[in-house]
Amino acid sequence: QEGPQLLLRENEDEKAEGLLPFGTLRRSLSLMFAPIRRAGRLQGVISIQSYSRHAYDQAALDLLQTLADHCAGALARIQTRAALAATEERFRLVWENATDGMRLTDAEGRIVAVNGAFCRIIGKPRNEIEGQFLSVLYAEPDCRRILARHQERFAQHNVPAHLEQHLTLWDGRTRWLEVSNCYIETDPARPLLLGIFRDITERKRAEEALRRGKEQLAALIHSVDGIVWEADAETFRFTFVSPRAERLLGYPTAKWTDEPAFWVNHIHPDDREQASDYCQLCTREKRDHEFEYRMLAADGR
Repeated sequence: QEGPQLLLRENEDEKAEGLLPFGTLRRSLSLMFAPIRRAGRLQGVISIQSYSRHAYDQAALDLLQTLADHCAGALARIQTRAALAATEERFRLVWENATDGMRLTDAEGRIVAVNGAFCRIIGKPRNEIEGQFLSVLYAEPDCRRILARHQERFAQHNVPAHLEQHLTLWDGRTRWLEVSNCYIETDPARPLLLGIFRDITERKRAEEALRRGKEQLAALIHSVDGIVWEADAETFRFTFVSPRAERLLGYPTAKWTDEPAFWVNHIHPDDREQASDYCQLCTREKRDHEFEYRMLAADGR
């Protein structure tokens, strides 16, 4: 902490505070110490020692300090390279083990690198993808349009950060891909675009099947010449009533869902208790059931 030090002994019997002999028990007579500092912080000490008396002088100490300063720079470079290597290894592990496909492309649309997941999505080995223009991934005529659009958007720095695409791949397969993009500009002379790809084809198919199922159910409900309703199994509060309820009984459908006891209150008094109890009992026991009862219409019928 106090800077470089020069210690000269006249004989081996002289002791220096804080110094302990190592190796042989013979004490050095001439000792030099120079701190290795980086950004003002002590990183270590470099020392040269001799069994000869007055082996070093101030010039030698200054030279040792110069060497220590060079060592500090070398140590910094070694630590930086080690940190960079560790970062690159972590990136490599993420890159290769990610379940999402990853692709690096340049401004021209040439593919710089891909990971294994991307190869599996596309259905091509890495050696047939890297170094090629991204147009090789898609079928005609989309491939040329996709390449031209990439080049235009890249030049304008206008690539969408997130999007979903329905694409026809090179082998004729159609896939839905969820894509996230970001620019990598660590090298200003050659910016790159990192694309992260997730195959959402099965999710889209499920969503489409659900949509068709809802449409079919709605068509069925509207075709039934009766009242179709849905209610909470615990509270019997209605959550849905088909539009035909208003035509048959005259009450707006909103009253069925807004008034908690609407259904029970509008059952004919002679049927109310039996119908309500029977329906609730079967529901608790999770049994399908059929029963008849009368309801009061809005016009008093």
